[in-house]
Amino acid sequence: MDFSKIKLLLFTDRRGHEVSPRRLALLIVTVVAVVGMAFYLGWKQNALTTGSVTLADGQVITVEVASSERNRERGLAGRDGLAPGQGMLFVFPAADRYGFWMKGMNFSIDVVWLEQNRVVDITANVPVPPPDGPFDVYRPLAPADRVLELAAGEAAVRNIRLGDRLTIVVDSSADSR
Repeated sequence: MDFSKIKLLLFTDRRGHEVSPRRLALLIVTVVAVVGMAFYLGWKQNALTTGSVTLADGQVITVEVASSERNRERGLAGRDGLAPGQGMLFVFPAADRYGFWMKGMNFSIDVVWLEQNRVVDITANVPVPPPDGPFDVYRPLAPADRVLELAAGEAAVRNIRLGDRLTIVVDSSADSR
């Protein structure tokens, strides 16, 4: 292999003039910074924020908040489960009868549908589907602007009821992209 050709390609500009080490270092730093920023922004866009949901009786559930379209689509898919007292809160821009499915899920869940922090429906013990489907779509009876997913049975254990008003606190840096 002829290293002189490689040196010529890497260390000369379009006119054939040798690039100074200082200029080359600046170019390398710029490329690393741009690539690093791209990775950071991609990671940040996919990062879930946290929050808490306080139930009508004062119990607190720690939640991960999915408010971006990408994070709402991914949800809890691929995870092994949720610990007691933990859940995922899906935040939507407006109330509607959004459909949820269990594609990629490895555990059963309870789905608590909320509109203005009031429980409008509960879909309990939603089962894990077969790996290749079919994938049933679950919808609330009434429009909801937030959805709380818990491990199966948690809604009953925590005595969550239709009409309960919940208090929701979300980290101010929620993934709004």
